[in-house]
Amino acid sequence: MDLPHEDRLRDDPSLSLDIYVEDALVDEAPTEPELARRLATALGVPVLCPAEEDLPSAYWPATSSGESVRARLYASDDEPPVHTIDAVGSAVGQLPHIRVSDLPEIAREKGGR
Repeated sequence: MDLPHEDRLRDDPSLSLDIYVEDALVDEAPTEPELARRLATALGVPVLCPAEEDLPSAYWPATSSGESVRARLYASDDEPPVHTIDAVGSAVGQLPHIRVSDLPEIAREKGGR
């Protein structure tokens, strides 16, 4: 695996890390959600992973306890953008300031497939 790109962010996610897997390792690499869970557990912090739905705001935060919940993430038009976790589908202990809410747009997108 290469770890070539890291960005410090402002606001809720404070760090962005792009991880690339060489083609020769694709069969051995964990899925993106599994890698997020492993990183969250190892680092002791929530790790965001994009959802499969075609919604730019749909994410799965993996928690340090290995659980995953739905989340809505917004990016501002600022340069660099400010990223904000607007809501989560259930409480995340390490993100106590994030409101818990239903995320109906994700359910609609998933139901429309």
